[in-house]
Amino acid sequence: MDIDQTACQLLHAKEPNLCKDPVLSQACKRYCGQCPTVCNFCPHIVQDPSDCNETVTCSHGEVCYFMEVTDFDNHHGFKGGCISKDICK
Repeated sequence: MDIDQTACQLLHAKEPNLCKDPVLSQACKRYCGQCPTVCNFCPHIVQDPSDCNETVTCSHGEVCYFMEVTDFDNHHGFKGGCISKDICK
């Protein structure tokens, strides 16, 4: 957790290498992208996005996704979880 988002922005403006500094970056973990990403997790199709109530912690280089899908049996619904951020480019 960051000390304060605004404080991290100001600190980064004064110290451009904030996130590379092993000591300073500890005060602004979220700002520096060091906090794990936690996503809603629906490995199987759910009918309503609110039914997706499990969570999963993503690995490094992953982001949350949530998508509308139709499976081979023509069941329509939603799936979500973590996915490589490279896929989203």
